Amino acid sequence: MKNILSLTALLLLMTGLVFTSCDDSITPAHQQNSGSGALPIVGTPAPNFYDLSDFANAASDITLDVETFGDAQVSSVDVWVSYDGGTAGKMMTVSSFPSDLTWAGPDAAAAAGVEVDSLELGKIFKFTFTLNMADGSVLAPNTKVDLPLSCPSDLAGTYDVHTVYHQHDFLPDYAEADIVAEVTQVDDGIYSVDDASGGLYSEGPYVDAYGTNGLAFTFREICGKLSWEGQKDDWQDLVQSPDFPSEVVDENTFTISILGTVYGEHWTSTYTRQ
Repeated sequence: MKNILSLTALLLLMTGLVFTSCDDSITPAHQQNSGSGALPIVGTPAPNFYDLSDFANAASDITLDVETFGDAQVSSVDVWVSYDGGTAGKMMTVSSFPSDLTWAGPDAAAAAGVEVDSLELGKIFKFTFTLNMADGSVLAPNTKVDLPLSCPSDLAGTYDVHTVYHQHDFLPDYAEADIVAEVTQVDDGIYSVDDASGGLYSEGPYVDAYGTNGLAFTFREICGKLSWEGQKDDWQDLVQSPDFPSEVVDENTFTISILGTVYGEHWTSTYTRQ
């Protein structure tokens, strides 16, 4: 399968660079000539995404501190948030440093002015900061924190696999099979299994008849749905069955249903974690 980047990757950019503003009251975070200024110091969010499958309870914990230069004094920091490149809204004002903060998903959506029902997997909430100084000025550093909308995924492990065959060359003699399979995490939300045929290609009649030796297979899971691209056996592309599911049933069980596009091999495997 082509490697597909997980939607749970964090983009955390912490630089002291300056952006310009048409508002003369907002100045760079660090004035090179005066030798004074300030920057927010932001910790790594935990978790580094918002869980779209349970957004009502989604939250990320983070620490916020400030670093000052010269005689600069920070009175407070405003935290702003935007969604998918939209207009930023103020989420909170922090006046004690360092502070342990919780950025709740629903609060971020409200501040960004976006309806929860319109949120989409993979879209990003971007957090930015302005520093309110004791002298009345406002500093605008380029510090940013991105929290993508994703879903946690944890399918790696050892599974008992029961497969029901809907179509292949040796039905009805080999109608069902049971094997043990190891599911390995390749990347965030991406997994591989050494024999996705449920035994047909590794110990069933296809071994002697066609010389098969298992069916290495890679798939991804996003919010309970399984999918794949570019998977093949020796004769054909292997696609998702149009008749049977490929999905996570619960935290210990998932199903994969595969269809061969040329010769019509067709089966559903149920994976149950040991």
